[in-house]
Amino acid sequence: MVIPGRLVPALLGGVLGEDDVHVQAVAEAGWSVREVFSGPCVFCVLEDFRGQVGHLSVDGGSVAVNGDMTFNNANGIVDAVGGIIGYAGTWNHNGSFSPAPVAQEAFTDPFASLVLPPPELNPAVAATAPSGACTPGNYTSIDGCTSFTPGVYVLAGGSHTIHGGVEVHGVVFYLTCVTGGKKTGYYPRSCADGEAGASLAGAGNGTAAVWAPDTGPYQGFAVIADRNNATDLRWTGNGALTVHGTLYAPAATLDLRGNGSYTSYGVTVVGYVDLRGNHDHVYSGPGEGDPVPPGVLRRQTQIGLSH
Repeated sequence: MVIPGRLVPALLGGVLGEDDVHVQAVAEAGWSVREVFSGPCVFCVLEDFRGQVGHLSVDGGSVAVNGDMTFNNANGIVDAVGGIIGYAGTWNHNGSFSPAPVAQEAFTDPFASLVLPPPELNPAVAATAPSGACTPGNYTSIDGCTSFTPGVYVLAGGSHTIHGGVEVHGVVFYLTCVTGGKKTGYYPRSCADGEAGASLAGAGNGTAAVWAPDTGPYQGFAVIADRNNATDLRWTGNGALTVHGTLYAPAATLDLRGNGSYTSYGVTVVGYVDLRGNHDHVYSGPGEGDPVPPGVLRRQTQIGLSH
C-alpha cells in the first residue's frame, strides 16, 4: 500500500528555510491462517493428580486438574510450556511446578459428547488372541500382532502390549471389559461403574508408534477407554512408545513409572494421574500433520504490516 505524497505545512520549518514538508508512506500488509489448539487443556485430569517422583512435561497447552493435587515432596516435577497449571480442588503446595499452579474453575469433559461404545463392539463375537498381521475385531490379546490394518480394535479385559518395532496407522484401540471364560469363550462388554477393564501398555526394548485415524467418527483418537473403565494405564518396559493422537480414558488412572519412555502428540484426558517414574514423560499438543478430533483446533487469522 502506497500513500500518495503531499506537502504538509511546517510551522517551525521557516527557521530552517523550509515552509513545507513532503510526506509519503509505503507499507505492505499481509495475512495468514494457522490452526491453534482451542481446548481447555492439552493434559486434562478429570479427578485427582498424585505425585511422588518423576518429571511430566507438557508442551503446547495447559495442564488442568478438576480435583486435588497432592505431591509427597519436591521430587515430582511438572512443566507446562505454552499454558498454565490449574487446579479446581486443593493443592498441598508440594512438588516442583513451572509455571506455579493457579486455582481455577472446574472444566467439563471435552469429549463428553463422544458416542460410546463404538458400533464395532459386538458382544456376540468372541474375542481372540491372534498373531502376525492383525485386522480390526475383538481381542483378548494383541501381544502377537506384528502389524495392524486400520480400524477399531476392541480390547476385552486384561493388559495389552504393543511391542517394539511395530508402527500402527489409522487405528483406534478401545479398552473395555470382558465376560465368559475358557469353556464358553471371552466376549467384550461395557464396563460397570468403577470396574477395571482392558489396559494398554508399551513394552520391549524397541520403539513403537501409533497414529490415530485422520477421518471417520473417531478421527484423532488413538486410545479410547470405556467411560467406566477404571483401569491403570501403565507404560513399562525399556522401549519407547509414541502416540500421535488423543488418549481418552475418563475413569482410568494414568500411572507414569518404569524405565521406558512414552511420548504423546495429542490431547490427553484421564480420570487420575499417579506420577512416580524416574524418567521424563512427555505430552505435547497436536503437532503439524497429527490427526486431531474435530473441534480441537480452530483457525486463527494473523494480519501483518511491514513498512
